[in-house]
Amino acid sequence: MDESNMPLASVIIPTYNGEAFIREAVGSALAQTYPNIEIMVVDDGSTDGTRKQLEDFIKDGRIKYVFQQNAGPGVARNTGIRNTSGELIALLDHDDLWMPEKIEKQVRYMLENPRVDIVFCNGCCFDDKRKDELRPVHDVSEKFEGLDFFEMFDKGLQTLPTAVVFKRRAIELTGDFINGIDGGEDWDMWFRMAAKGLKFAYVVDMLFKRRLHSANMTNSLTATKAEYYRLSYGIFEPLIKNLSKKDSTHVKKRLALNIFISARKAMGGGNFKDGVHYGLKAAGFQYKYYFKLPGLIVRYLRFMLRRKFGINQ
Repeated sequence: MDESNMPLASVIIPTYNGEAFIREAVGSALAQTYPNIEIMVVDDGSTDGTRKQLEDFIKDGRIKYVFQQNAGPGVARNTGIRNTSGELIALLDHDDLWMPEKIEKQVRYMLENPRVDIVFCNGCCFDDKRKDELRPVHDVSEKFEGLDFFEMFDKGLQTLPTAVVFKRRAIELTGDFINGIDGGEDWDMWFRMAAKGLKFAYVVDMLFKRRLHSANMTNSLTATKAEYYRLSYGIFEPLIKNLSKKDSTHVKKRLALNIFISARKAMGGGNFKDGVHYGLKAAGFQYKYYFKLPGLIVRYLRFMLRRKFGINQ
């Protein structure tokens, strides 16, 4: 790539008590093949040795570092964006990693498609205890290349902060990340960007590694509660009202599926009340799920029979 024509990319890494992961995350940002980059770590009130892990990076100027009182990842990202100057912004969670060519490939896509404002990519997951076992986040083909946001949502493609590069103008048009949405401030942002008419795209290359471990914010919620609240009342349901019919259909289709999965999990675990509630909610988004409600009752009855007769499977 011709360095003289490359826009500056600002990498924002929010961290809170990330001493176990932060150095590796920063290292993956420093190893990028993209030539025009600045890295900002926003320490969101860490009380462990996070700062100590970064001392040499800070001292030799390879990264910028800001400490703030604990306010949550949304506020930390806002702080990082305000304290950087890149035309492009890339987000990296402190427990995730980037492939060396990640930013380069996403920026190239933007340069080849100048109307695109936000680019997501595919990646892989790994268990912190088994780092060599990589699993694709999505099994995708080239047909997914270039999807807009609501098509991505419909197909269940993960739009993780670690996977994104976006133009600064996108955040200037949309406003800051909002905290206090139970881990869903990123989804809220993408919806608001989409509502502003900003253009999204998805590249199928696996360009990041998502670390799965016990301290993940997502893992701190029970599966049913996380899926239901983050994919319904918590974020998306209030936003659907402002969407076009086409985009609303994409969103409702995915919400119905995820909420029905929550219903199945609830019934399969003997929680009849939540199972019925989630099942009806799914049917409210897509009528076809009314016909699947009897199957939920069967799952609940199977659970009760197994419990009564002491059957484990």
